[in-house]
Amino acid sequence: DLADLLGPSREERLDQLSARLLLVGALLHLWILYAIASAFPLRSLHSPFHRDLGCLAAYSRVGLWVFRLLGPVVASAMPLAMAVRFDRLGLALIVPGPGRPVGLHTAALAGAISLPILTMAAAWSVRSSLYSHHHIFMVLLFLCHAGCGLGFVLYFEMMMWAVLGASAVVVTAFYLFIWYQAEFTSVSLLRAAQLQWACAHVVPILALLISASLEVESGVARALVDFICENQDIIPKKMCIKMLRSA
Repeated sequence: DLADLLGPSREERLDQLSARLLLVGALLHLWILYAIASAFPLRSLHSPFHRDLGCLAAYSRVGLWVFRLLGPVVASAMPLAMAVRFDRLGLALIVPGPGRPVGLHTAALAGAISLPILTMAAAWSVRSSLYSHHHIFMVLLFLCHAGCGLGFVLYFEMMMWAVLGASAVVVTAFYLFIWYQAEFTSVSLLRAAQLQWACAHVVPILALLISASLEVESGVARALVDFICENQDIIPKKMCIKMLRSA
């Protein structure tokens, strides 16, 4: 009946699911950052924001296990949201199928799938024989987050402002990253730690932008269909909504 048609369609519900996965992931990402900082035992002497994340986790057993156990789980939000969104768009996920070719989205999804693995490698390299590789894992993790976020928004249907906004966030992220690398290489560890914290905040900001854009896009699509069907007299409203929703 018409009341059912006026409600969210299956496609809109999938977009909302994708958006809410990203929202939860971004908020938990921020929670993990501040949980690690608050667990730093020397924070009465030194600000935790003057130490890099690996150092903070190494100093605190609680912070270390928060990073190790929750980090990979939270990093799974991006690949799950991306898989829901791309499947809704009728795109192949990893294996191509009839009418579902692989493309740039496949590379973006493959990169997103590596996020939990890289997070696990970065977390478990702390206080281990792999600590010399911790910086490399953190660099790869950041670059992967930025690339996956940009790959996600390139497949938006209406929200061009989101593409531009995400591009601006990614450009800012790479600027901060290059600055961080320069400070780290010159052994200016205080400035490098502050820049690492800035980079760590760019990741959830990008996820929140994508989440808000998906919510807006699904709402705008429904509002546009309703407006068109209410302002035409050629075909019945119910049939018009059904045709446009299935288009």
